[in-house]
Amino acid sequence: MRFAIRCGMVVNVLKRQITKSEKEDENVTVLKEENNSLKDANTQMKEELALKDAEIRDLRDINEAQDEKYQKLKHTYMQLTKEILHKNKERDAELKQAYQLIAAQQTRYDEEMKSISKNLLKLTQSGFATELEQDSDE
Repeated sequence: MRFAIRCGMVVNVLKRQITKSEKEDENVTVLKEENNSLKDANTQMKEELALKDAEIRDLRDINEAQDEKYQKLKHTYMQLTKEILHKNKERDAELKQAYQLIAAQQTRYDEEMKSISKNLLKLTQSGFATELEQDSDE
């Protein structure tokens, strides 16, 4: 009977070990599944990073191209601005010269008008005007 009890105890111990082993196998299986899902997630993240990296490179290329265009436009703008300023200076000089000519002509005109006025005044004072008046009365 002792043998039977011992055998029963051994069977119980073996059953517990088998149950424990099955639980450990389940835990190992769960851990393997988690590990595989983490590997999949890692692979997916690496792929996403590679795509993002490619996008960043593309954006940098676009940025460099846009910067080159900007620099060319800036250079053209500076050249045009210099040309416009130079033409404005030339035009201002021409306008100044024309203004001086007009002012000189106006001065000559004013002097001639004064001279004509003086001559008319002299004529009227000399009696020429009275003779004209007499002729017009007749």
